[in-house]
Amino acid sequence: MTKPRAVLNMSSAVLHPSRPMDSASLMLASDVAGLLQVSTAWVYAETRRGRLPHIRLGRYVRYRRAAIDAWLDASECVARG
Repeated sequence: MTKPRAVLNMSSAVLHPSRPMDSASLMLASDVAGLLQVSTAWVYAETRRGRLPHIRLGRYVRYRRAAIDAWLDASECVARG
């Protein structure tokens, strides 16, 4: 009996930088929370508000690493000097 294939869990890649992540890989909310160092509840709240780029697959929500990186770049504030 074979085990069903699961969605790629990014937590192992976040903890192990030697495992490069494909920018098209789909991440779970817990993976995004670990990447951003915030709670999973915050990720879900920002997703519901439409502030965090996401992909809806029926009742499931997934996040593309490239989209999260682009969102971070666009959200970054530059200090005025």
